[in-house]
Amino acid sequence: MPVYQRGVTHGRQANRDLTRKITIFLLFALLANSSGIQVRGETINEYQVKAAFIFNFAKFVEWPSEAFGEGGALVVGVIGDDPFGGALDRLNGNTANGRALRIKRFRGGDDLRACQVLFISSSEDRHLNKIMESIRGTSVLTIGESTQFRQSGGMIRFVLQDNKVRFEINASAAGQAGLRISSKLLALSKRGKT
Repeated sequence: MPVYQRGVTHGRQANRDLTRKITIFLLFALLANSSGIQVRGETINEYQVKAAFIFNFAKFVEWPSEAFGEGGALVVGVIGDDPFGGALDRLNGNTANGRALRIKRFRGGDDLRACQVLFISSSEDRHLNKIMESIRGTSVLTIGESTQFRQSGGMIRFVLQDNKVRFEINASAAGQAGLRISSKLLALSKRGKT
C-alpha cells in the first residue's frame, strides 16, 4: 500500500476514534444533566442513568494491568440490595477499554477483590467500613451513594441534585488504589470536587 494511502487510512481511523470519543463524552455530559430521558417512549429512571454512568466510569478510569485476573474481564460488582433492576445486566458483554464487562453480585463474606468496580449499596451502610477495609490495598474502583461514602474512603459518590444524577470523586482515594481517573471525568464531577 502506498504511503499516501496508509496515511489516509490511518487518518480516517483517527477521525472515527475521535468522533467516537466525542460522542461518548457528549452522551456522558447529557446524562450528567438529565434525570429522566425519553427513549422510544420509555422514561429512563435514576438507576438506569447510574448504570450508564458506571459503564462510562469504566471507560474513563485506568487500572494497573495486575488488577485483572485470568481472561482479563472487567468485573462490575454489586454488594447489598441491587437497586438497578436489571440495568447493569444489560452491560454484560459490552467492552470498556478493550475489556469485556461482566456483572457479578456479592454477598457479605464474598471476596470483593474479585472485581475492578464495586457498587456498594446503601443497604450496606452499617458494614461500609468493614467493606472498605476488605479491599484496602487493591485497585477496586468503589462507587456508592451514602452520605459518609467519600469520608469512608469511597471513590465515586452518586448524589441527586435538583432531580439530576451527579457524582463526586475522591481522587486521592483512587490514586492510593493505583487508579488513574481521566481529567475529563474529573471535570464532569460535581463542582470539580476531589
